[in-house]
Amino acid sequence: MAMNISAPGFVISTRSLQTWLGVVVAFFLLNHRVTAAPAYFAYISDKRIITVEPTSTQELILNVINLSDEVLVVRAYDVVVQSDSTKGVGQVYRKEGKGSADSYFATQLLKPREFAGLTVVGRLVPAPDKVVFRSGSRFFFLQKLAKRDFDTLERQISEIDLKVESAEKALKEVGIFQGYGRLVEYPEGETEELEQLLPKPGDPLPPRVLEKKEPKSFAAAPAGTEVQIKGLVSGRGELLDASVLTAPNPEAGERALAVVRNSWKFVPAVQDGEVVTATVTLKVIFAE
Repeated sequence: MAMNISAPGFVISTRSLQTWLGVVVAFFLLNHRVTAAPAYFAYISDKRIITVEPTSTQELILNVINLSDEVLVVRAYDVVVQSDSTKGVGQVYRKEGKGSADSYFATQLLKPREFAGLTVVGRLVPAPDKVVFRSGSRFFFLQKLAKRDFDTLERQISEIDLKVESAEKALKEVGIFQGYGRLVEYPEGETEELEQLLPKPGDPLPPRVLEKKEPKSFAAAPAGTEVQIKGLVSGRGELLDASVLTAPNPEAGERALAVVRNSWKFVPAVQDGEVVTATVTLKVIFAE
């Protein structure tokens, strides 16, 4: 039997109250699941601090502090993110410009006791559960952290005095008493697989398509029709001198070219650690 809880101008049965609370709890859980914060990643030793914050399937924030006595080479294409069996690799760093298009670079040199905050751009993966960073023959496997723990760690890192001679002392002064992640010095086991995924020194990286939209089919170009577009991708990721290479008819070529020019997004090629302009051939498939 349901009881009534009364107050001036307010009457609700306990059964209704239970139902209402159940709806609220269900909504909270669903909303929490949908808006749950992504994972964050960190590697900390008395030589290096590396943190990664994924922001999308195209970008992540990479912060590096060099606590060692050697120069550290930090390349965008040495960052690997993994989710289940899917892997993604960075390509370039994005440098935002005022009043102009974004520009890109691929390599950052960090002298001893220097810091860099970088935006890595590439074909990454959503909600990664593993992040690996390569530096020479070293592989840094970052530790996955919850947002609350990452925020605490990030605050501690921001307070590190890089002028303190002992890196270990500098870490302890801000409350960091343990390492995070692990370091593998030589490629073996799981790092052999990573070596195959990552480019070898000197190997060129072609331009990458980050976003694309397929043109809709029509009478002269039914679904599955293929058109090839050629052009140049500049160091700013802009498609230049685009033209139709092959098409079944002029109208299909014109429509494919318009879609590529208006909706495809690129990152530039990389050669010897530098961003370069490179030719590209694109395959465009008409969709339903």
